[in-house]
Amino acid sequence: DPPGPNNIPPDDDFLTDWLLRAAELVEKYRPQVFYFDWWIENPAFEPYLLAFAAYYYNRMERWGLEGVINYKHGAFREGTAVLDVERGTLDDIRREPWQADTSVCYKSWGYIRDHEYKPLEAIIGHFADVVSKGGNLLLNIGPKPNGEIPEYQRRALEGLGSWLAVNGEAIYASRPWKVYGEGPTRMSGREFGEREFKSTRGDVRYTLRRTYPYSEVVYAILVGGADKTVKLKSFNPELGLAADPIDVELLGCKGRLRWRLESDGLAVELPEGASPGPVPVLRITLWRAEEARRILDHVLAARERRA
Repeated sequence: DPPGPNNIPPDDDFLTDWLLRAAELVEKYRPQVFYFDWWIENPAFEPYLLAFAAYYYNRMERWGLEGVINYKHGAFREGTAVLDVERGTLDDIRREPWQADTSVCYKSWGYIRDHEYKPLEAIIGHFADVVSKGGNLLLNIGPKPNGEIPEYQRRALEGLGSWLAVNGEAIYASRPWKVYGEGPTRMSGREFGEREFKSTRGDVRYTLRRTYPYSEVVYAILVGGADKTVKLKSFNPELGLAADPIDVELLGCKGRLRWRLESDGLAVELPEGASPGPVPVLRITLWRAEEARRILDHVLAARERRA
């Protein structure tokens, strides 16, 4: 049962033993990720969690390693560890680091005979949703007892790897944009809500990378797939979210795209015969005129001082 007023809290003997066992794992294996599941949010754990966190972070610093503690359900104070959301997502962008964890299978974390596997599009869609909100995705597989990775799980990992080989720049070193996305499908921000993640046409997730010195790139990850013409409503000029687009590309496609900024958004025509894979990604370069003017003013002022 979850922690509550009707649960008997663990006593000091149990908690001391728990703390020493956790410390032993740190000393033996120096884990760079220490993952806590639920129930440690029981109030009795609080001073022991504080002691463990101080011990763990100090030891990792001494060893010259980076250490991360994962937690659930408010067990740690904001900013002291990394929130984990099991088989779900958040409602909106979170500026503090966070993580979602899930599996390639809906029904189990380990190997079972009647797996209900997720389609690759669902895995990528969940991945893109989490990253667009500032999170990381921890993806689990369940090997057989002999260590063999079942065929579908292997294909899922290879499919995700192939997608990243083309579209990884929309994921790696990216940041959330001003909005995480758009579209008709609403994903509730909660644990165990992943069966609701059924993206449809018009569902988009955005990520951002800044480019030096006066432009930025917004990636539109088309998690609901794409028709010949894609309309990105978050680029509606009246919303004031985006600077002026100067180029639009389809990752993995060498041909130039036809696009236009309309009153209700950015319209992009995908080329005939393009095969961008299960979840296409558009690369939209924006001209940051105010930043360009600021840099120019700085350069001119420096010249005047030298004159």
